[in-house]
Amino acid sequence: MAEDIKKIIEQLKSYQQKEGLPDIAAGLSSKERMRLLDDHWQLVIRGLKGQKKNPMICQGEAAWVAELAGYDQVDLELLAYFKKKRGAIPFSTEGLTKLFKTYEGFYLQNPNPSESTEVPTLNTANKPQMSRIYRPYSAAKKFSATMKLAVPDYLRITVPSQALDQRLSNACNDIAANIDYGDAEVDLVQYATQLKKVTTKLNTMGLEFLYRLLLNRLPVYKKIIKGLVRNGDLLQDPLGFAEAVVRQLKGVKYALIEKIAIGVLNDNKIQLQDAEIKLFVADIVAIGLPYGPNSVEPAILKVLNGALEEGGLSEFVERYIARNEIKQEKFTANVKRRMVSHLLTTGINITDDSKFDNGGYDEYFALAYNNAISTSESTMYGSPTAGGWDFSVDTFDEVVDQAINRENILAAGFLDYAYELGEKAHIFQLMDVLYLNWHRGILDLPQSEVTDTLERLWQDRERRNTPEERAMSYKKTLGKGDVQVLDRMIVNEQFEDLWAILMEEVANFIRKSEEISVFGDGAAPVSRVPIYQVTKELQYNLTEYGNGRTKTQAAQLRSLMDTCFQVLDAPEIIDFYGFGTRKDRWTVIDRLHKEPPFDGTPNLEALKTVAGKGNKVFQWIANFNEATVSDEEFETLIRSAEAWIIAQRAVPQEEGRSDEDKGFDDSEEDEEFDDFDD
Repeated sequence: MAEDIKKIIEQLKSYQQKEGLPDIAAGLSSKERMRLLDDHWQLVIRGLKGQKKNPMICQGEAAWVAELAGYDQVDLELLAYFKKKRGAIPFSTEGLTKLFKTYEGFYLQNPNPSESTEVPTLNTANKPQMSRIYRPYSAAKKFSATMKLAVPDYLRITVPSQALDQRLSNACNDIAANIDYGDAEVDLVQYATQLKKVTTKLNTMGLEFLYRLLLNRLPVYKKIIKGLVRNGDLLQDPLGFAEAVVRQLKGVKYALIEKIAIGVLNDNKIQLQDAEIKLFVADIVAIGLPYGPNSVEPAILKVLNGALEEGGLSEFVERYIARNEIKQEKFTANVKRRMVSHLLTTGINITDDSKFDNGGYDEYFALAYNNAISTSESTMYGSPTAGGWDFSVDTFDEVVDQAINRENILAAGFLDYAYELGEKAHIFQLMDVLYLNWHRGILDLPQSEVTDTLERLWQDRERRNTPEERAMSYKKTLGKGDVQVLDRMIVNEQFEDLWAILMEEVANFIRKSEEISVFGDGAAPVSRVPIYQVTKELQYNLTEYGNGRTKTQAAQLRSLMDTCFQVLDAPEIIDFYGFGTRKDRWTVIDRLHKEPPFDGTPNLEALKTVAGKGNKVFQWIANFNEATVSDEEFETLIRSAEAWIIAQRAVPQEEGRSDEDKGFDDSEEDEEFDDFDD
């Protein structure tokens, strides 16, 4: 049987893989392999070209799945996961079906055949390991015993989907597996409600990837929480608790990088003194580690080579600083870097350590410090000293995101909702119509909560915003409508253009995704970057223009809108105006639009979609965090925006003064009830 499976593997290797499927890095964990399969699932089942409605798995895709599982060391978890995910989806030919099912059956039914030297054992105790090992199975066993527990929602830290370097992944797992909780593991269930808020803060606060990776390991997160959770005051402050977690993570991050760095040094048979290792790790922490497959070791060796080229000057700079001849806070990271660069340029050769300790080289270091300071200061005024600038510029890749005010964005979102339903569907003005019909006796209502509400709306009209004031709110926050604003009022002139760009990018994403589904071959995966970028621009825009009275106005309009719906949903109103088999608020609204002063019923279904789906887009903008966005959230945006685009085409664009602005003041007969709503 071992010979047969070898032939099957050779047959799978001979198939040419289809375009669009990525290369597979060595050393991926089972979870990372599963994530990679999920990310490219639509390509795996794309089937024959042009057969969009018939998903199937062809030879090239089957070969990619086998390679993902591992030809030399088969990942049984991945293979079982693929089998379950595939379900009833067929292979393209009978021959391929028989071939792959035999391959699956061999490994899944006999995970450790004694005849085979290519299939790894899942239980490595007292058994020889293979010479080619991508994943340390003994370490994995220890990790699984500690880690592979269901993570409760209140402790679930999200991490963006990304293939990891094996050294980084193993180091995170090792740190998690060796967590010591002390006397006893703390029971966190009793704090679940508070910790859920803390976790939500951490998931939305823009943590760096390495911090997320560590917190995603449950023992690491629980260990940090254990040291903080007994502080009752801190538990009542989710943001303060989250910030305390981040502060604790700095030490864990240092330990992680130190572990990886020492591993690289040991594997390359490089010996450094303890003080040199400390400086070496500090350099790596300052520069940062890449995360992708096969990227960590080259990056660490590059830092080491840079340190060797410096001839240990970084260490001498630190020793010079430690003398406190100059205040230590003056030596920023940039100053230290410029000092080392200057010392290299001068060609200094420190051969006598005791001479350095006695200040024999101080003049060189003082000159280096002065050069570093003067270079820093002169560049501030646009005239860098010779050799002090390498002609690099700030590309803003590491600029911290501007502060995003979620409440401002959501308030602006409700103003948009009120604009579509309250103004375009005239729901605010319908209260005028109902009041006048009741006053005239056309609407015969007994004394009830509805009549009390209509009377209260009439009595309160002086305290509510007028149509003109509402129109100015829409104009100021969203740039919508045609109204004369107050002097010096700042109007959001960019919003509608940014919104249009977002809708255009969503349409492009849908079109390109459909092209991949139909044509498959040669179609590159669709990038989400344009959508993410314009979302950020909308966050900044609405944070700025959703300020001032916007939140107060949104709250007032929400209260008014709720009251309007309560009246429209009242049984006596529905019984009087409802007709047909469907009697609800929308049939009442439709019927009232057939009366003066309206010229006809607007497209209510389209307006409902524009308002409802548009508000979902505003929620996406308010909650967007590129580091934590899930596929489900992104899919909700795509579907909501698509529905908005279609519905918007059916909504006529109003120009000039709205019907509600005209109110009833155009009718002499109703002049005494002029513009009741306001």
